Order: sequence, then structure tokens, then C-alpha cells
Amino acid sequence: MKASYTHVSTSNTVRDIIDYPAFEGFGQFILPLELGYDENMPLTRVESLLPYHSNVKPDEVVNAINTMIDEVNDGQTIFYDYYTDAQKRKDLDRASTGLFYFRGNPGAHLPWCALEAACLRRLRPRGFSARDRVEPERI
Repeated sequence: MKASYTHVSTSNTVRDIIDYPAFEGFGQFILPLELGYDENMPLTRVESLLPYHSNVKPDEVVNAINTMIDEVNDGQTIFYDYYTDAQKRKDLDRASTGLFYFRGNPGAHLPWCALEAACLRRLRPRGFSARDRVEPERI
């Protein structure tokens, strides 16, 4: 049975996204929160979470979040833990590491994956270079 999570809007808050049932277990990674945030802030002010970006449009951010909701509603996995639970217990820094996967169109180039920027250094295993290529079949 397909899930039927409803879309969010710019009137939803940061807390709404963190706690959104479709994003259970990874809602805290949907928005960049490592610089601090007001959990009651509406998404109309999402640009304040992205101080190093320009031209952040709340409607486009919400559209991206709603695309993620659509993927979950279609039964697709959109977030993958990078480390096992045992590895996370051994090194707590690994608990906030994962990978978002956005499917592209069949036959098109491999779609981009969005990484939680604050965790990128922790994401790369020792000996893995940023120049190394991840093959699509590994995802």
C-alpha cells in the first residue's frame, strides 16, 4: 500500500519538516541546521538557514521537499544511512551521516546526491578521495 503524506507549504515551520512522518529518522537532515535555527521559523524565511547562498526562493525549497514527499509516497527510499548501527554506536559522529538519493529519468546521467554538508568530511572513508568515482550500482 502506498503512503499518502500531504505536501508542505511555505507556512510550515522548520520543526514541521524535522518531525514530518515521511522523513522519520532523517528529517533533521532535510534543511541545513548546523548553524542554529528557530524551530518555529516558517519556511518563508528558509534563506536564513543558507547564509552562503543567494537567490534562495522559499517556493522552490518547498517544491524540492514536496518532490521528496512524492518519492516517499511512491514507496521509494530517499535517504540511506552510510554507516551501520554498530559503527554509529562506536563513533557518535557517524550518527548524522547519510546520503539522499534523487532518481533521475531513465537513460539520463546519474542524478546528483545531496550530502549533509557538515558531515561530508565524516562521510568519506579513510583513503577515499573526493576524486574517486562512486558507481551507480553501488547506490
